[in-house]
Amino acid sequence: MDKKKVDNKDCTTCESQNIYLLVAVIVGFAIGYLYFNWAVVVPDNGLNVTGVDEFKPDLAEATNIKEMMELYVLANTGTPATLNVKGVNEAGKYLKVVLFDASGQEIPIYVSEDYSEILSTNKINVDEFKAELQTYLDALYADAGTGELDQTEKPVVELYVMSNCPAGNAAENNIIETIKLLEDKIEFEPMYILTNYGNGVYGSLHGTYELNQDVREKIIYNMYGTSAWLDYVVAVNSQCDSTSMETCWETVATEQELDVEVIKTTYETDFDSIVTAEAAATSSNGISASPTIVVNGQKSSGTKTGESYKSLICNAFLETPDECDETVSGNTAVTDSCE
Repeated sequence: MDKKKVDNKDCTTCESQNIYLLVAVIVGFAIGYLYFNWAVVVPDNGLNVTGVDEFKPDLAEATNIKEMMELYVLANTGTPATLNVKGVNEAGKYLKVVLFDASGQEIPIYVSEDYSEILSTNKINVDEFKAELQTYLDALYADAGTGELDQTEKPVVELYVMSNCPAGNAAENNIIETIKLLEDKIEFEPMYILTNYGNGVYGSLHGTYELNQDVREKIIYNMYGTSAWLDYVVAVNSQCDSTSMETCWETVATEQELDVEVIKTTYETDFDSIVTAEAAATSSNGISASPTIVVNGQKSSGTKTGESYKSLICNAFLETPDECDETVSGNTAVTDSCE
């Protein structure tokens, strides 16, 4: 079968800028109603107790501080940061938690002995500050679009993405727990943003390889259902890229125990009907940005945190299910989109 496809220019707006505004001194921080005049304090208590045999770093507490700092960077820059814990050292009666970012830059954070407070011009309680940041980010990314969200017994949820859009991939990674949590109580379907250029020519923003993968991922959803689709796309997001997709997709499918040969055969037989339907839905619903979530017909674009996706969907129920009380993960909320 001769498929007509079109390559498009690479997306220049969808790549998250790799900028981490991380410095050892942080001053004049304000978000929403929350304000901290935060400058790191280097303790000088006349002590220099290091290498004490009894001292054992609490990596769980250090990780909690790391997660708080990741939220802090996201709230200030709109860009997600991945930090890692390099070490925890004693500095007298204080602790020095050393983090590092993707570039290898070290970020020293001085904290109280019990890890509960960051030492600054104002002492900052780690758990309280982390909760405030999460609340702020959830509100920031919880925009449900324009108009009032209709409530139904079984909400219809559609997630419009492009298979190789970084923002769309982040949305898939963030929403996975919510969709699995509510899978039996909602009608969920992934949708792929395709363009019909006429005369049987269809395209996806990043080119032919993405168009091919859009179709394959839709086939996997149609054949295996929501949970298998979620597991597959999250694995593809982490293992494959534009240069390897045409072979990598098979490796991931095999790892996920999906039938590669049946997927290939279905691709050949169903390609035309799938691209026609996806492009028609994209056009009729006025979708241009990946990701866009449509809940009971109400559009909302932008990548939200896991909790924000959960809140948006749970608000669409006539009677909120108990599952909506559970906490979900997924804090990588980026402001970019592919369109």
